Amino acid sequence: ARPPRTRARARPYCPAAPPLRADKRPPQPARPGHPATYDYAYVRCGTCTLWLFVEPLGQWRTAHATARRTAVDWARQVAIADHPRDR
Repeated sequence: ARPPRTRARARPYCPAAPPLRADKRPPQPARPGHPATYDYAYVRCGTCTLWLFVEPLGQWRTAHATARRTAVDWARQVAIADHPRDR
């Protein structure tokens, strides 16, 4: 294993924007001899942004979700990405 970095740490990030979905119809319960059925139809409920900061060599990660992705949100996420060694 590599020794931990002492001067600078890598903080790669991965912002993702997954769609939020809800079932259009409730799932049908299981019946004797048949599994429960789920419909493919869905209703879009918007999107969110998932902020994931990781340091693989330091075995550290943190994740947050926000409603949007702007420069202000980016600055706030970088500021609150608290690394255990920064505490």
